[in-house]
Amino acid sequence: MERDFNIKKILFIILSAGFVLRLIFIFTLKNKFYFDDEYEYFKMVQNFLEGKGLIIAENLKAFRPPLYPLFLSLLYSFGLNFSGIRIIQAIISTITVYFIYRIGKTVVSEKIGIFSAGIS
Repeated sequence: MERDFNIKKILFIILSAGFVLRLIFIFTLKNKFYFDDEYEYFKMVQNFLEGKGLIIAENLKAFRPPLYPLFLSLLYSFGLNFSGIRIIQAIISTITVYFIYRIGKTVVSEKIGIFSAGIS
């Protein structure tokens, strides 16, 4: 019972610290693009919402898979800005870290699950 509580505590610390670090990164970036693909996805969403389709530019039409830009288009259509969308992405990536823990725990061991979550 004590060991189970410690594992939950460690997992909570990993998830919380990861989420806080993601938020710090988001708020230091503000509305700047950090990666090239961030700009490309933004252009795809912008073009899609303007009725031009899921294109980056006229010469880049089928460059990225469509599901993620459609998800972003949905968020933008609700009026979310860069920071709002990045916060949603931080939540999703933190949930993903939890699932990485679960997969590591199920496939190998609880220690590997915690280690995997920690490096994610």
